[in-house]
Amino acid sequence: MVQKFDEALNKAYNSDLFIAMGTSLEVYPVNQIPVYLDRAPKIKKAMINKTPTKMDHLFDIVIHEGIGDTVTKINEYLKNQTSL
Repeated sequence: MVQKFDEALNKAYNSDLFIAMGTSLEVYPVNQIPVYLDRAPKIKKAMINKTPTKMDHLFDIVIHEGIGDTVTKINEYLKNQTSL
């Protein structure tokens, strides 16, 4: 088992939002975190990756764009929301 995997999984289970960015989710066992979280519907799951993955269906929102562009757009959106 990968060192710290259990810790990462526990932290994911205790989160409100799980974000996977820039990953094909091909590497085991880390690619199993979204599978485990699928059993926890209260945790929202987001994927940001330029290309589709085999696990996109496990996420509540999937964005097929670059990380930098996406995070910039989210940041601009949040800034506009707080200045209203």
